Amino acid sequence: MTFESAPRDPTVIERYPAYRGERRIGVHCSDGEGPFAVVVLLHGGEFGAGSPDAVAPAAQALAERLASIVATPDYTLTAEGAFPAAAEDAYAALLWAQGRAAEWCKAGGALLVIGIEAGGNLAAVTAMMARDRGGPPLAAQILIQPMLDPSLSTRSMRCSAEGVSRRCDAAYRAYLPSGTDRMHPYAAPLASVRLAGLPPALILTSHDDPLRDEAEAYAAKLIRAGVTTQVSQLPRIETEGRWGAGMLDAIAAFAGPRIARPRPSPRN
Repeated sequence: MTFESAPRDPTVIERYPAYRGERRIGVHCSDGEGPFAVVVLLHGGEFGAGSPDAVAPAAQALAERLASIVATPDYTLTAEGAFPAAAEDAYAALLWAQGRAAEWCKAGGALLVIGIEAGGNLAAVTAMMARDRGGPPLAAQILIQPMLDPSLSTRSMRCSAEGVSRRCDAAYRAYLPSGTDRMHPYAAPLASVRLAGLPPALILTSHDDPLRDEAEAYAAKLIRAGVTTQVSQLPRIETEGRWGAGMLDAIAAFAGPRIARPRPSPRN
């Protein structure tokens, strides 16, 4: 199969072999040239909620901007199973995407991983797994308001709105019921002491983001490890539904040169 056989419907639902059995994965496609890459987009929801459907409009917009395919996997939530199920699902989705990229994309196709909040944790972890397990190679990792620190000890978290820290703590308790897992690099990326060899990273946060400090601390550790890393503080971040132009612009500017030419910003 070649890129001409890539799906052209706006959204297709497929299945991928996950950690335990098959799970759904949405496939969002550009309606023009390409595809040049396959992007795995991992939804948020504090490990216990959320679904690919919540990010479907954003995935479609991203597919158009990057002239690529954006895949949105369903992964194990904490009501079904704790760590490492979700992380292993995310990596399995990346392996599935590698196979599809070879079939669908021009020049084999680049692979990228993007994650939001808990999905940002999983995206960072997937990049580590790909490095540690011999692939697949990633052109970039993009972490949007990522949950990276189960200790919840940063200033931005302590100064967050009432209830945010308690909610995050409950999320981590469900995802990491074993205390020893809270220092595992595949569960707590900020705790990792081995970050060299990871793909280029874009980390998006905002001034009022409770997760801002841990995201920026992770960026600093990546930079010290020699990983090309960019941090952008946006005025506001929309992580569900339709993403704002500012976030799409930031992602396209970072990812575009690492895959192929993205589509220009739409003109009003």
